[in-house]
Amino acid sequence: MSNSALLALLRTATPSQREAITSNKPSIVVSAGAGTGKTSTLAWRFAWLVATGEAKCDQILTVTYTEKAALEMALRIKATLRSWKESLKATGEKGDNLFALRLEEAERKIEEATISTVHSFSMDLIRSAGSTRGTESHRVPSMPEEEEFWRSVEEALDALDSEWFAARLRDERREWATLLKEPDFLDVLEEFGTASMIAFARSAIGLFSSHGSYPDDLWLDEAALVKKDEALASDSAMADNLAALLDEGDRELDRRFRLALAKAAALLWAVWETQKESEQWLSFDDMIRYAKDIIEEDPSPVRRFKAVLVDEFQDINGVQGAFLESLKKSSGASLFLVGDIKQSIYRFRHADPSIFARQIAAARDGEDGLYVAMSESFRTRDALLEVINDLFWFIWRDGIEGRSSIPYEPIEGAKGAPWWSKRCSATGVKPLTILIERGSEDTKAEEEREAAARKLGAALSSLKGKDIWDKEKREARPCEWKDMAILVPARTFFPALERVLRDEMRLPVALFSGMRYFSRFEAQDASSLLKVLADPSDDLALAGYLLSPFSKLPPHKAIDLINEGADNGEKGRLWKLLEIREPEITSHLLSSRRLAALEGPSRALAALIDEARAFYALPVHMRTGAMLALQRAVDIAHEYEAALGPSLEGCAAYLHEATREGLKAEEVNVDLEAEDAIKVLTVHAAKGLEFPVVAVFGLERHFAARQGESLFPSIPLFASGSRFPDRWGQKNDPVSKKAHRLIEEREGSEEWKRLFYVACTRAQDALLLCGIWPKKGGGPKEGTWLHHVFNWLDSKGEKLEDYDSFDDEGTRAERAGKKMPLERSVALALPGQRGGALEVLSATAFSTFRYCPRAFRLKYRQGLPLAWELPSEEGASGGPELGSLAHWILARWDFAPESLDRFLSKKGEYIEGLPPALKAPFSEEVSRRQLREWLSGLAEGELGQLLRQRLSLGLLRREVPFRTRVGETTLVGIVDALWEEEGRIHIWDYKITSLENAPMELYAEQMRFYGLAWHLLHPGRAVKLGLCFLREGKTEFLEGVDFEEIEEAVRESACAGANGPFSPAHARCGSCPWRNFCFREAATAGGRA
Repeated sequence: MSNSALLALLRTATPSQREAITSNKPSIVVSAGAGTGKTSTLAWRFAWLVATGEAKCDQILTVTYTEKAALEMALRIKATLRSWKESLKATGEKGDNLFALRLEEAERKIEEATISTVHSFSMDLIRSAGSTRGTESHRVPSMPEEEEFWRSVEEALDALDSEWFAARLRDERREWATLLKEPDFLDVLEEFGTASMIAFARSAIGLFSSHGSYPDDLWLDEAALVKKDEALASDSAMADNLAALLDEGDRELDRRFRLALAKAAALLWAVWETQKESEQWLSFDDMIRYAKDIIEEDPSPVRRFKAVLVDEFQDINGVQGAFLESLKKSSGASLFLVGDIKQSIYRFRHADPSIFARQIAAARDGEDGLYVAMSESFRTRDALLEVINDLFWFIWRDGIEGRSSIPYEPIEGAKGAPWWSKRCSATGVKPLTILIERGSEDTKAEEEREAAARKLGAALSSLKGKDIWDKEKREARPCEWKDMAILVPARTFFPALERVLRDEMRLPVALFSGMRYFSRFEAQDASSLLKVLADPSDDLALAGYLLSPFSKLPPHKAIDLINEGADNGEKGRLWKLLEIREPEITSHLLSSRRLAALEGPSRALAALIDEARAFYALPVHMRTGAMLALQRAVDIAHEYEAALGPSLEGCAAYLHEATREGLKAEEVNVDLEAEDAIKVLTVHAAKGLEFPVVAVFGLERHFAARQGESLFPSIPLFASGSRFPDRWGQKNDPVSKKAHRLIEEREGSEEWKRLFYVACTRAQDALLLCGIWPKKGGGPKEGTWLHHVFNWLDSKGEKLEDYDSFDDEGTRAERAGKKMPLERSVALALPGQRGGALEVLSATAFSTFRYCPRAFRLKYRQGLPLAWELPSEEGASGGPELGSLAHWILARWDFAPESLDRFLSKKGEYIEGLPPALKAPFSEEVSRRQLREWLSGLAEGELGQLLRQRLSLGLLRREVPFRTRVGETTLVGIVDALWEEEGRIHIWDYKITSLENAPMELYAEQMRFYGLAWHLLHPGRAVKLGLCFLREGKTEFLEGVDFEEIEEAVRESACAGANGPFSPAHARCGSCPWRNFCFREAATAGGRA
């Protein structure tokens, strides 16, 4: 059978894409330049394997870098399968029917395909092997659990408690605890302090673990260190320089220093390993190592795979690379690796681009491999591509990573696309603008940065309304604020941009800060509030809270109060002033304090979300982000309670330390397209995104290796530090410090070039490069992006001024005389849709849409929490935590009153298996007492006896998942209790809401959805639907369900849920979970309700 019909489906693919997609080589490596369509290539490869019969969908493993990418990849693959199937059916050719049938089966069974991150896949392998390896309960520790462990390590290290360490070491490692008595270690500890030592050890664990090492690899002797140094001096690409450095200074003293550090890291790592083992915790590297061990011992779990597709291969680390090699060997599957070494920018996560480089070399040189360079961009217009290619060919003229074997591969426009010519001629903006602020001796660095921000703001303002290319509609349209992005190399540029663009020029600006959640103002305000609730006399925390929007105190009043309180050194003076001047605020804080003491700190924070008035102090484009960030604080507090208990003081101290230390935590997920605002992101956060207009701000920034760190781990050197202990009497720097700096500078500067490449290639139509020329002569500092740009232009005989044709004086003068008005409160915009219906619809999503379409949008399109997802206002007598605990018991209980002790006694046999998230409600006596009352009432009632009887007969099924289809939409959900009897299916759902407050319309829609699903799964059988209200022990039946009517409602909701409109159901505003968040309707709907 000919593949000509399938090849015809690849008519929109480029020649290089077709070569990669259709190859039958066992190892295919694809270098996918920016904007060249790597996601489409992976989806087409998946469909090709299915259609040709090389693999079924469940025989293909697709690995992505993030969960979001996995979801997007699954949707793209499913859409490709459907599109190819429909195209083949439309031809009517008999020979194409088998292709279409294979694709149709794959589309129907796409949920069986493994499309996930490498960590999720590894965890699935660990779970599946749990019964034989004892790993079924292993999990990733929560952040509070991990921080609590390291706090205890710090205390033991401060006390030099060798017995504490010995008790937490296994076998021969117990001798390691004697390190706390060794003079060299004690000198190093005294010099740098406990906190620095622990920070160093945690960095070392992350670094060496990602390379496949273990604590024993760091427990060295001097001979091992000498051998390592000799190998480094002879084998390194910088051998001559390193050899010269290592010959300088006191090498014996340097090795003593490094040995003490390496052993310290080994000791703390070993204790951490013991803690993880005892608590059944796994780090992310542990997951992959465990999974690798599993498939090497027994390859059967992966032998079903015939093909492995890997996205973003340039970002994997050593452990992940070894796992994929083992996976290939164990399964015999072909490998299809896609990445771009020029976009490897996650060195701080220990990504190793040399792994990709080796794969490229092997594919080029081996008979079984194929290397394909995809170079046709569907993103960036030709005029801008010429600039980017010219610039980066110059930067990488000696090869990427300084290797001539990896030359720069230029990107070309997709000239084969019929619309490309129109795309390149439809834009009304310059491809490249360079904006340089000239520094002077009289200006401070921050003033220069603000001046550069003004120049950039004026330039962006001039672009608004000019024609840019609409990639979705394939036509020109006026440029809007949301089409612009400012990319910065570090968050330190945010304050100047915010002050100038938002506060001074009144431009709509939205800042997104990646992993720096604890640096957000909402996290800091939440920390201040909890500290005040724990100790109202804490003047500093109270001042922070009063200055936050959540106090609802006008800023000038807050400042006056704080200044007045500062005049008196008495502790608690500010609180006393507040009691006199603003008694309503102190009364509110005392109420919140009681709430936190009784129900936990998460409930006190959740109450802030209910008080929508505070969010009106923020510009409209910041509100959703602020609410999501505050919800994140609630989740973190709840996580703390689940792990360590509902201590207000403890949670306040934890949040305070997290914000003070700037712990890394992922930012809240705000839809970048939802707001008409200029996006300000770090380059790392912009990876994978694209914008019509991109401004790269901060060209003068230089790569700096490990700023502020006094101790640092190193793969080639094991460890080093900024200085020797003072006791050692050596004033010269350690030679290993200089060697480490040389290695870091080389590797870091190469990544700095890649970071610049990623920044520039986010642009579709216009690129603006903005920097500050140094005050002193001599030009830009070597290695900065400005230095690269200057040298590039100089090599062509051009100047920076040739590209700085934007004259912002008129615009600046106009803005100085006339400020832009503040925006009025409007609902947040959503990205346009392209038609169709939701791919997946859950019972909760359907019932929410039927209850109120605008509520659906706020929850499922903007991510705001449902009322029942927040910690309970009712404390122990209700809320999601208690509801989850009730459902957990009901899924395991035999419905006999006498057996409740097995679940509700602190010594019950089921307590060991209680999930961590349920430990907080279980720990409260009032919660257990309330549950016992409810469940005893259920057991004694008619329904409880019926459930007990059906369970004894083996008919009752609990927590039953389902999946079925209505049109193009998959219906999913989980039924609490179900049994079949005499041709009728009985479905029951448990509720802990009181009958008086129950949103019956919402519950009814949810039950009808369940009924429809089981009606579709078992046509011809009657379905009986019932609600059980546990508080009152009462039941409600839903009679007369018209399944044709509810099916039509599902179709309408799936379509409207994807495309809108999202009109508010005003009649339900009074009881709506989002009544405080619906900004457009808040004022009017409140009156109507």
